[in-house]
Amino acid sequence: MNNKWEKYIHATAEKPPRPLLVEATTFVANRGAALDLGAGALMDSRYLLEQGYDRVIALDADASSAECAKDISSEHFSFVHGTFEDFDFVPDTYDLVNAQRSLPFVSPEEFDQAISSVKSSLKTGGIFCAVVFGDRNTLPQVHTMLTREQVEEMLSDMETIKLEETEIDKESALGNPTHFHEFHIIARKK
Repeated sequence: MNNKWEKYIHATAEKPPRPLLVEATTFVANRGAALDLGAGALMDSRYLLEQGYDRVIALDADASSAECAKDISSEHFSFVHGTFEDFDFVPDTYDLVNAQRSLPFVSPEEFDQAISSVKSSLKTGGIFCAVVFGDRNTLPQVHTMLTREQVEEMLSDMETIKLEETEIDKESALGNPTHFHEFHIIARKK
């Protein structure tokens, strides 16, 4: 994609799995298939493999993420180099879909379809784990930012396990001062 994403992937490569994902896995009944959307440096994909998922699919459009994937030699792992819009979300496939800070980069015109596809791809009882950006977020180049009402509507057909709204001023992974307004989501498909 561009140099910004390559820098981001390298800056986060040694980080542990995201705490929200660790929490979300405690709600997963079956460790069959997991999908890691916008997988970046693959720290969450690696964690899912360590947790014994039968199949972990990572999706990311950046070439740096594809390079990171070459370091994972597991028959339970596959990497798809592509975008949300191009990915084949097969219905009723995943026990867990992880989409942390990746959905905001889907265009507003494609966002509703992307969410619908993600939810459809979950098995009944499957867990959706996501961080989406709120409408007061100042991170540049974000395409879709949501109000709390929009997030609640997005989850209206799911069982919401966790919906936490946070706001904090801190440096981004690239060192830029940013106001982060986020919604941390764990939800179960009914």
